[in-house]
Formats: sequence, structure tokens, C-alpha cells
Amino acid sequence: CDLASGFAQDCNGNGIPDSCDVAGLSNGVIIAWGRNDFGQSTVPTTLGKCLAIDAGLWGTTVVIRENRLVQVIGINWYHPETSVVPSDLGQCRAIAHGASHIMAVRVDGIVRVWGGGPGGVAPPPSVISPTRIACGSYHNLALLGDGTARAWGLNDHGQLDIPTDQQVIALGGGQGHTLLVFPGGTVQGYGWNDAGQSTPPTGLTNVTKVDGGFRHSIALRIDGTVHCWGSNSHGQCDVPSTLGPVTDVNAGGKHSVALLANGRVVCWGFNASGACDVPPTLLPCAAIAAGGDDYFMGGHTVVLLRSAASDCNTNGIPDSCELANGGDCNNNGLLDACETFDQTTPDCNNNGVPDSCDIESRFARDCDLNNVPDSCDIAAGALDENSDGRIDACNYAVGDFDLSNEVDSSDLSFLLLFFGEENPPFGDLDGSGVCDSADLSYCLLNFGPLE
Repeated sequence: CDLASGFAQDCNGNGIPDSCDVAGLSNGVIIAWGRNDFGQSTVPTTLGKCLAIDAGLWGTTVVIRENRLVQVIGINWYHPETSVVPSDLGQCRAIAHGASHIMAVRVDGIVRVWGGGPGGVAPPPSVISPTRIACGSYHNLALLGDGTARAWGLNDHGQLDIPTDQQVIALGGGQGHTLLVFPGGTVQGYGWNDAGQSTPPTGLTNVTKVDGGFRHSIALRIDGTVHCWGSNSHGQCDVPSTLGPVTDVNAGGKHSVALLANGRVVCWGFNASGACDVPPTLLPCAAIAAGGDDYFMGGHTVVLLRSAASDCNTNGIPDSCELANGGDCNNNGLLDACETFDQTTPDCNNNGVPDSCDIESRFARDCDLNNVPDSCDIAAGALDENSDGRIDACNYAVGDFDLSNEVDSSDLSFLLLFFGEENPPFGDLDGSGVCDSADLSYCLLNFGPLE
């Protein structure tokens, strides 16, 4: 009657009011299986619904509850203090679990780290409001708002020796190695590489997600395919040939987990404690996490269930309907508003649209082609002396030396002032080390108003 009278909406035509579709009792419920000797797979009956999950190495699982407070499940036997959430932590929006420490991003952007070992140390002062975070066993990683990455903690294998002046779109940590994804989806590894875990396959591109295990690495490409490399001692790199389109991946110590587009979970690798024994009646899932395995015992796997109709932005409308109405600008099957909120893809201007879509639609300019809107580059410190929203370096690069937003006779006169000089402050447009006729030709090629 609600539907017939128009009181309730049924956007997907399944005969169930949208509000009931998205209020499924399973939504946000945590399920865990595998190793449980320290209670890491025993979900408290009082836990309630959760927003985010991650799994550690030494007997613990960490979650963000529906009220955005953090709770640790199990006892970290190596550093028991990891299991005790700081009383002043407050509400959080992101979590990551190392071997014996946990990192959380509060809703105000402050990053907190607690626990023991070399990874349980506070972040550098520059790490504020990161868009993504990850933990290796004993080190921490953060992707900042300007697109650069930071690392801190243990550096026994060089896992912290990452570039801090390059644009990064995703990152992940393993036992002693770090993985960074650069624009274009290329991957570079840093640190421990005894099994090739820091050496991605030649030609691997279009990667959107990476994670590291004990001595192996896993990557998800934009087309939903999965690649693994490094140690395959327990089949952790034997990606199932029948694996369907995948939306997320995670690496345990010696096992791997994939979340399929239909919500199904697939695990492979070390199964000594049943970490790969996915319950046959498992409902569709929205998130996955893989706990570490030690040398003799297996790890554990944790999932976050989703309702029959997911509603990631909690607006009462099934995501499928919003996707059908243009809410997926990059056609990756994820609702833009949720993709940006949960850090799946950068949204530096916080408008609920992935930066890549803003740029492609020309809503946002990206004159230096670094996949970050100019407005965000400028907010992060890039010069814009004439306050026109375009990075000054882009004007200079095409010959607009007076920042008038056009290449004209005054710019040509300015270039001629440095003609013939080596390493001039202006005028070396082709990077040859000298201002010469080639630079003059390039300036003439761009003559007129800038686009």
C-alpha cells in the first residue's frame, strides 16, 4: 500500500520499499573465521553494526563501530597494550592495523597510533588529515591531501625510503616492504625483497589498490583483475583462474583475500587455521580484512556484511538506483559519494566527486597533468600569484611569463632578455639548459590566449 500510494519509493522495482531494502539486518555486521586462539575471530554479541574493519598479526581485530568509536577484538599477545583503545581517541573515520600497533584517523583529521614495537610511534607533524592510511607489520604509511606519501616506524629493510615529492594514488604495507601506486597505476616497491615482494611484474599498470603480506604482494587493477607476486610458499600468489570481477583485495601474512563485485569473498593460500575456509552461507560483503599468519599457525579473515541493497551514503536510496542515474562518473561500479568518503579514490576538494572525474569533465583544471585539480595543488602550496586558479608553473611552461593568461609580444620580449643564456630563470621551455630558437618557436606555437 505504501508503494501504491506513493508514500514509499521502490526505485529498483523489486516490490520492496527502498527504506526496507537498505535497512537489511545484516548491514554492518562483522563475521570472522580462522585462527582464534586469542579471541581475534570471536565477534562480541554486543558489538552492533560497524563501518570499517582491519586485522592484525598477533591475535587482534580492530573495527570502527556505527558510532565511529574504535573497538579492538582479541588480545595482542605480543604487545597487550595494543588491545586497549586510548580513552581520549574519540570518533574516527579510518583505521589500519600493524603487527602490534594500530593507527586511526579521527574525524577531525588527527592521526593517532598506539600499541608496542617500533611501529607504535606518533606520526610526523606533517601527517594531518590523510586521505588514505596503511600499516606494515612495524611501519606506517599515509597519503596526504596534496597527493604525496609519508612513512614512519621501523626501517630495517628500507621500507621507509619512499619518495615524498611524487604524486601517489594508493599505498600498502607488508612485513618489511612498502608498495606505492603512481598516476597511471604503476607500482613501485621499497624495502624487504628477499622473495621479490617489492618487485612488481613487468608492465603492471592501471592498479587501484595494493597490499602486502609477510613476503608477498597483491594488486587490484581497474578492470577488476588481481595480480600477486613474491613468495608463493603456501599458494598465496595462486590467484584463482575463475576469479570474477573484483572490487577489493587484502593480504594476510601468507594468505590472500578478494571481494568480488557481487559481494562474494574468495580466499587462497595458507589455511592451517581455516583462514581460507569461507563460510558457505556467507551473505554478500562490503569490506574484507586479512590477519597475519605466523610461521606455523594460520591467520584469520574478517568481513563486513552488506544488506541486500547497499546504501553506502545512508541516504535511504539503494546504491544501484543512484548508479543507474549517473552517480558513477568513472564507471567502476562504485557510487562516487561513497568512493570518495571511504578513501577509495581521491577527492581533494571534498565535493563528493572523484578528482579524476572533475578533471575529465573540465569542472576542475589540471594544467600540470598530475591528476590533482589545480585548486588543490594551490591549497597545498603551489604558487598562483595572479589568483586565477591556474598554477603559475603552467603559465611559465608555455611561455606566459607575465601571468596574463596569454602568450603575447610582452612574453616574447621577456624571453629575448634571456636569449642565449645557459640555465636561465625563464625561457628554457624545452629543458635543454639554454634559451634558444627552439624555445622561441615553442613560444610562438602557443601564441594567443591560454586554454
